[in-house]
Amino acid sequence: MAKELAGAVCVVTGGSSGIGRACARLLAARGAKVYVLARSKERLAAAVEEIEQAGGFAEALVADVASPEELAHAAAKVRAAGEGVDILVAGAGIMDLGPADQMPLSQYEAMMRVNYLGVVGTVQSFLPLVKEGRWKRIAIVSSLAAKVSPPYFGAYSASKAAVTGFAHALRQELAREGIRVTLVHPGPCATPLVDGYIGGEYYPVPPGVPVIAPDQVARAIWRGIRKGRREVFVPRRLAVTAWLAGIAPGAVDGTYRLLDRGKRGK
Repeated sequence: MAKELAGAVCVVTGGSSGIGRACARLLAARGAKVYVLARSKERLAAAVEEIEQAGGFAEALVADVASPEELAHAAAKVRAAGEGVDILVAGAGIMDLGPADQMPLSQYEAMMRVNYLGVVGTVQSFLPLVKEGRWKRIAIVSSLAAKVSPPYFGAYSASKAAVTGFAHALRQELAREGIRVTLVHPGPCATPLVDGYIGGEYYPVPPGVPVIAPDQVARAIWRGIRKGRREVFVPRRLAVTAWLAGIAPGAVDGTYRLLDRGKRGK
């Protein structure tokens, strides 16, 4: 039986680890040719090898999403292969957490360059190819932190809130061209992004909030792409948390005050 994405071409940024790598594996398993884009040549090679050993087809694109020049060069490589892009997944991101008055301004700037401007640059570079694709899908990975901003998340949450605003506007702009944009808000996820943070002083996880696996996020992204959903929360019940944070921010404040008291009481 033919695979669902047989003949499709996908590009995944941040594809050498975490959610991006899980997305690349999933799309390749469904028959797509996947261009895996990231900065690290070594980790990219490992991701491509993993996909090929599982019977899929992948190709590495070494590029930093914070560099418009490198993104343009990567897009030119895909175009030179004579291919449009059916699905574009903008999944690259970095995270630094800490007190607002202690984190260097350079870290704020770095997160805006990668997390926000990296998404903008990715879209600008690959959108002409998406317009030539058959599926015409873009998935943009934001974060629950764009909706619910805990203490010490100021810089990261701000960068993801910028991504969220951009994605909502982009969805409406591109709808007239038949391109569907899916915005994805994962909750706490066990990826290298949170190593050294999750469960610690700056990243306590409230009771009842699960720490999910990258593969779970990838499956949710695929469902969102396939069904043309505007917005996806992972897990889905966190949509209620985001809604509550919007209408009753005091509830979020209270949750983190209790967590802080619990830590100090130990």
